Amino acid sequence: VRQAQIFYQQYMDMDARNQLGVQPVLPYLEEIQAISTLEELSAYIAKEPQLAALVSWGMTTDLMDSTKNMVGVGLTSLSLGDADEYQQPTNYGLRMKEALTQTVQEALALCGYTQEEAARHVDNMFALETELSGSVYGSSVQKQEDYLQKIYNLYTLEQLEALAPNLPMAQILAKPLAAGAEIFLVMEPDALAKLNQLY
Repeated sequence: VRQAQIFYQQYMDMDARNQLGVQPVLPYLEEIQAISTLEELSAYIAKEPQLAALVSWGMTTDLMDSTKNMVGVGLTSLSLGDADEYQQPTNYGLRMKEALTQTVQEALALCGYTQEEAARHVDNMFALETELSGSVYGSSVQKQEDYLQKIYNLYTLEQLEALAPNLPMAQILAKPLAAGAEIFLVMEPDALAKLNQLY
């Protein structure tokens, strides 16, 4: 309980956070900036799967048996939330994209990027997400009666490695594998395969 209190107090201490500025994130940014090959990127993803923002895993409830938990594996969420916003953008999606573009560009500028560099990084981010969005279930699919069946896909590590051979799946899943996980829930296998193709 004490740790939770300390975390909350630090989170709410805006004066201290403003004084620190971007300094706490710079070591992570410098590590990312130093990546120059796919091998180095794979090593970084394997070491920091939650920070790499491509593939992540987490504990979830077994969709067919709520008394059990299992490890879910998939892409990190798209910035606009709904994949449909990339294919058929609404006014809401366009406003969200505009706001995110400004926010991310300002954050990158604080980290030392020029305006042109920041804009290019944001454009690249949305270009990648647009490519991936065609393989991600949007809200239109989530409303379908068979959605639960669509997302209940169980994979072994060997099957995951066959689905996405370019990605370091064994390294990404090292912790759950070490804990004894043998079966993984992959809600959007097509999206994982698409990321593998683009990787």
